[in-house]
Amino acid sequence: MSQRYLYIIKQAPYGSAAGVEALDAAIMSANFEIQVSLLFIHDGVFQLKRGQGDELKNTGKIYKALSDFDINSIYVDQLSLDARGLSPSDLVVSAQALQPDQVKASIASYHRVLVF
Repeated sequence: MSQRYLYIIKQAPYGSAAGVEALDAAIMSANFEIQVSLLFIHDGVFQLKRGQGDELKNTGKIYKALSDFDINSIYVDQLSLDARGLSPSDLVVSAQALQPDQVKASIASYHRVLVF
């Protein structure tokens, strides 16, 4: 069975380089034929917000290219979106919104969970 890694991104894009580091790690894992998924929670949902630049890297373009690396499972916490006045249509990529019970079940289904 293939290893399954979940990268949880919970920090806003401009407070640190955590989002960029998570992307780099996720892409590296995918290159080693690990099944990679991304989950954005808390202020991490701002990583996906449409219409913003990034002083460290233009992550919007990277998120759009994730399918080129076989990273197709992108999730967002619906409560985090709601709390920040965002909706899935505000995001630069298509992401599946999860309810709290779905977030817990999803996390439990991975071999490795890495939090950024």
